[in-house]
Amino acid sequence: MPDTTTDNRLEVAIAATRKAGRKTLEWFRAADLTVTQKDDQSPVTAADLAAEKILKSELLTAFPDDSFLGEETGSHQGSSEFEWVVDPIDGTKSFIHGVPLFATLVACRRNGEGIVGVIYVPALNEIAYAAVGKGAWYEQGGHKPIPARI
Repeated sequence: MPDTTTDNRLEVAIAATRKAGRKTLEWFRAADLTVTQKDDQSPVTAADLAAEKILKSELLTAFPDDSFLGEETGSHQGSSEFEWVVDPIDGTKSFIHGVPLFATLVACRRNGEGIVGVIYVPALNEIAYAAVGKGAWYEQGGHKPIPARI
């Protein structure tokens, strides 16, 4: 019997990751990009915050009982066995310096075990994703996904 829980979460995660990643491009290589420092002295931008807001909204709208842990805004405790873990811009320093090697990352855990993962590199329009029982896939430039080999 297919695991519709994982299928649904993967589908929503891919769509949310793409939407948030595309949002970051509004600030990519922008001359007026504002950079501030977090308590740990790592950089954060308006793009980080906007992308995380999208991720939180999309994921918790689809799965309102789930928990959420974001790198920029912290956590939201849900009542289900699922938790979303996100990094809106992994590679913020690259992003700040106009290097296209940054990604939007989303993972879903069930009782602490990873079941879904998505990596989207918006500046290159590349995405890789995997889910328990579904394998790992890579897609470039909107072409048909191909199985990822490990």
